[in-house]
Amino acid sequence: MWPAVFCYWVEVWEVASGSMRKFPLTVVRLVCLTRAKKNEPPLPDRELLQLKGDVETWEAKTFGELRTRLRDKYPDAASERTLHYYVRDREAEERRERSLDGLMHILLERIVDDLIAEESRVEAGPNATAS
Repeated sequence: MWPAVFCYWVEVWEVASGSMRKFPLTVVRLVCLTRAKKNEPPLPDRELLQLKGDVETWEAKTFGELRTRLRDKYPDAASERTLHYYVRDREAEERRERSLDGLMHILLERIVDDLIAEESRVEAGPNATAS
């Protein structure tokens, strides 16, 4: 069983107006499945933070980078920013499970196709001609 997924969000409270906004925060894992050349090592996985704002989506590599961008947009004197992360996100857990199942299906189809092609080449033998 996979570990639990928790819902993250940033709340921004504007001191002057008293208004509160919630911005969902997600962590995206970027996985490269292809290689430029056959014998090259795969590119390492990367994680990226995505904060969905009112109009735009911000991407950051670290919490420090995200914190700086939020401070620029919502300065300390005018706003309070709070990160929340305690609610379990069962919908995200289900999406992850469906995604991994889909990926496994794609990989298994490719493996089976490769095995069938290899078996066909073996059965045809070295003297077989292409038609």
